[in-house]
Amino acid sequence: MILDNIENIKLYSGINERINKAFEYIKSTDFSLLDNGTYDVVEGEIFAIVNRYETIHESKEQLECHRKYIDVQYIFEGEELLAYLNKTVQIPSQVYSDNDDFELYNENRDFLKFKSGMFCVLFPDDLHAFGIHEKTSTKVSKVVVKVLV
Repeated sequence: MILDNIENIKLYSGINERINKAFEYIKSTDFSLLDNGTYDVVEGEIFAIVNRYETIHESKEQLECHRKYIDVQYIFEGEELLAYLNKTVQIPSQVYSDNDDFELYNENRDFLKFKSGMFCVLFPDDLHAFGIHEKTSTKVSKVVVKVLV
């Protein structure tokens, strides 16, 4: 997992060509002008999901991970908690769905604050959950760019 401020995104440009394209998309797009929904970035390889929502209590959110896609998430308004855990020998609470590209886990986790202007890159072994509030529900606006592994 990589977690940093958007101003530092260029430091990670050598990771992978598709991730670079996701970074370019994030840096060149004004997401405040886009409606919630899915947008093709590179057909068949990269797409973006713009979403606005209210955060929820951690008990309502399970950890997830993906096999086909790397998540590059950018929060452009609000703040939330990011729950995370490295995938090792945990047993899923919901087995992998190839159609939806995720499996779920009920595990103890650690938390980091994910605030406006930050991005993160989540790889297949990064169990994660977003949309969690610290004390009270808040509004969040963000984009999740899905990058084919």
